[in-house]
Amino acid sequence: MAALKHLKNLEFTDNKVEKLPAELGTLTNLEVLDACRNKLVGVEALKTLHNLVTLKLDQNAIASLKVLLMCCYCVANVLLLCC
Repeated sequence: MAALKHLKNLEFTDNKVEKLPAELGTLTNLEVLDACRNKLVGVEALKTLHNLVTLKLDQNAIASLKVLLMCCYCVANVLLLCC
């Protein structure tokens, strides 16, 4: 993922992903992350993504909103419908 360090928008919907890869945390310029309709249960990999503005996680299995809020406190727009 080092080659993607300037990436600003990442979309991977409908992929049955259960866990975000730790390497996602190296995408420090990421502003929009759309991971809708997967099987995510946690978002710990996002805690270093301080430039995130929009985070779409609807239709996942996020286990704890507390962890989500602690990891993503800088995010302005969060979509969590049907989690």
